Amino acid sequence: MSSKHILVISDIKDALRVIKLSLQMTVGWEVLTVDSESEGLILADVSRPDAILLDASLLETSRLSFIQALQANPATQHIPVIVIAESARSGVQRQFRQLGVTAVIPQLFEPVDLANHIAEALDWPWPDQD
Repeated sequence: MSSKHILVISDIKDALRVIKLSLQMTVGWEVLTVDSESEGLILADVSRPDAILLDASLLETSRLSFIQALQANPATQHIPVIVIAESARSGVQRQFRQLGVTAVIPQLFEPVDLANHIAEALDWPWPDQD
């Protein structure tokens, strides 16, 4: 499996560190991190990541604007967005899917399982374990 490029957006510095280390150490993905949606839009346009991981603790209105801006840009509209949300109930997932989000991962995930959640949500093959 070729290395994936993931853009992570969260205003929680510790979350950015944990997610980055988790994805780099478990599957060797390249992880770019930013702490605001405005930076995320710029980086998504420039780097064209394979997926965006968005922390739902960011303000709801900015989250909506971020997703709409991604979808309005032909260069970024194809990038799948996965949201990390406090609740992964079906109603919450439905709301996010209506916004165009690919999947919702519960906020209380195990760092060692994060790459698996992402790969499963995006139907990516799991790297061979040698």
